[in-house]
Formats: sequence, C-alpha cells, structure tokens
Amino acid sequence: MIKSGDTALVDCMRSVQIMLPMCGALVRLAALDAKRLTEFVAVCKSICADCEIECKKHADQHAVCKACADSCAACVKDCNVLLDG
Repeated sequence: MIKSGDTALVDCMRSVQIMLPMCGALVRLAALDAKRLTEFVAVCKSICADCEIECKKHADQHAVCKACADSCAACVKDCNVLLDG
C-alpha cells in the first residue's frame, strides 16, 4: 500500500515499529526482575496506548490493526496491574 502511494497506514506502522521492541524488552526485563522495571513498565504502557490509538483508526479495515489494538489494550491493562500492585 505504501509503495503505491497510500500513506494512510504510515503512522500506524510507525507506532507498531516502536511498540514491538519495547514489548520485547519489557518481557526480557520482567524475566530478569530488572531494577528499573517499574519505570520501564510505565514507558511501555504509554507506547502501547499510543499504538492502540493509531491501530484503532484502521481496525475496521484491517484485521491485523484490530489484533494489534486489542493486544496493546491488553498490555496497557497488564501494565496498570503491575504499576498499581
């Protein structure tokens, strides 16, 4: 789509490219019980919330966007549990 000039998904793709490595790092840091895990969880939560917003814009047209938005919403919820608990 992008190659054909349709830039509607550019912001969505950018947010996913930021979110994926953050969530991967979060999993690794949680497994290591890292010293700064709580601070990282807060940042990851914010990035997932941003990604959810972008993906929701296209969720009706693209199943992958809906799946990503749903996953990001679940991550935000889980991060809230970690931050509040």
